[in-house]
Amino acid sequence: MHFHRAKKLFLSIYVDDFKMAGKRENIGPMWKELSKYLNIDPPTRFHEGKYLGQTQFEVEPNQQRLED
Repeated sequence: MHFHRAKKLFLSIYVDDFKMAGKRENIGPMWKELSKYLNIDPPTRFHEGKYLGQTQFEVEPNQQRLED
């Protein structure tokens, strides 16, 4: 896991699977920057995509549990 403090982005890399999360306005430009140095496929949306062979989906956290 890599964290870019200035851009407020997290990048997880496992073999050839990349997952980026963070400030929305920084994600696109960072993928573009990475593609200058790496031969990577275009990014795909998180919802219903696959990462490490598993289908991903969005969840809403339970606010009560977060506060406990």
